[in-house]
Amino acid sequence: MFTGELGKVYASALRALDCCASRVVGCRLIALRALSEGGAISFGTVSAPELFLVESHALSIIFSDCASTTREAQPTDNRQRAARQGRAFMAHTSLFQPAMRHRNPQDRRCTYLVVIDSDREPLSDLRDCASYLSTLSVAGCEVVVVDGSSNPAFEENGKSLRWVSRHVAARPRQRNFQGSIDPVRAALDFGSCDKVIVAGPNVRYDEDAIGRICALLDTHEVVEPQDYFAPLPWWSGIEEARMLVHRGVDPLPDHGVTFGMRKWPVRGLRSIDVAWSNGVDSVRRLAAQGAEVFSACDVFVRRLPPRLAEWLRERPRQADDDFVLPLKTAFFFTLLPAAVLLTVLGGVRLAGGYAGAVACASMVLAIRGRMGASSVFPLRACLSAPLWVLERSVSVYWALFRKLRGAADDTVGSVLTERKVNAKIASGE
Repeated sequence: MFTGELGKVYASALRALDCCASRVVGCRLIALRALSEGGAISFGTVSAPELFLVESHALSIIFSDCASTTREAQPTDNRQRAARQGRAFMAHTSLFQPAMRHRNPQDRRCTYLVVIDSDREPLSDLRDCASYLSTLSVAGCEVVVVDGSSNPAFEENGKSLRWVSRHVAARPRQRNFQGSIDPVRAALDFGSCDKVIVAGPNVRYDEDAIGRICALLDTHEVVEPQDYFAPLPWWSGIEEARMLVHRGVDPLPDHGVTFGMRKWPVRGLRSIDVAWSNGVDSVRRLAAQGAEVFSACDVFVRRLPPRLAEWLRERPRQADDDFVLPLKTAFFFTLLPAAVLLTVLGGVRLAGGYAGAVACASMVLAIRGRMGASSVFPLRACLSAPLWVLERSVSVYWALFRKLRGAADDTVGSVLTERKVNAKIASGE
């Protein structure tokens, strides 16, 4: 049916399934669908990661059934019992990780939950994400993708994601007033394991980082690792400067894109109100509600850099999130007016000295934050610290303008709604 590398994959799948002849038809269906509809595989060119993606996922589903069939069967003859145990062992050793054969969610290491909150994910990025998620399945994690896209985009995303994860649509109760998905509520609803790692589609854990997060969750309720960018374009260098400056002031990561939590302590918090999550990142929200948050500053998780347009869209949102920290927001609000005032009163030289002092202080904090993280944060990220200070000084005004405009829009909408209700009451409807 297939030739070349595709034929080898298909033949190896069928040979491995000789231990359970009743599943041959199901194996062919899985192999054919994964090869034709998965989106990550094409008949023209097949790479080694793509071959591993199909083989590992198809075999994991079938081998788990083989193992359960072997456990449930009660052979009457010792020779039959030995033969079945030998075939189950062959199925077990054909996988890289034995955890793939478990069907019980409690036997997995953790639930790895990915939140897709828009329709803007390019198809190439989704295929790369699907290839990455397949490695997590092999590592023994339950992979869940919560997709908040529209129905056509959801179906299109499913062609790549359903083979390597449990691809589910976001529920209305998991959205806040702004329409964004609340990852904490999604983790509580969809996670089968007590330990849940929440991440974005551009986060890339390795097996060591997952193991360390799971170990830390044995003694902590919420664990937040330190993310970093690789590769590092200039706009991501500014973002890394923000991370380093914050590490130099506070050990807790700032605007982290991933964290781990345990479900049962989080369920017992005072409130998990979705509406309250507007403008507050998940870890700050959990800490404010009484969760014990541990900052794993020595656990580094790679993050793919966003596109420049996406990075620009995030500037006012991050500044808006900092409005819950009055001192930090007030500091950035005063930087530009102070520079203008010094220029008017003391001339350009005094304003230049002021700008130089702020730039030097930001670089010193970034260098301090780089201690213990020099393996993932290059030195040029520290040199971008003054650029981040300038960017945030502008973004806070941008965020304030958006907040005032949004409040005005909400006021107009509420007035129009009230008028419609009054008109219906007056007309007797």
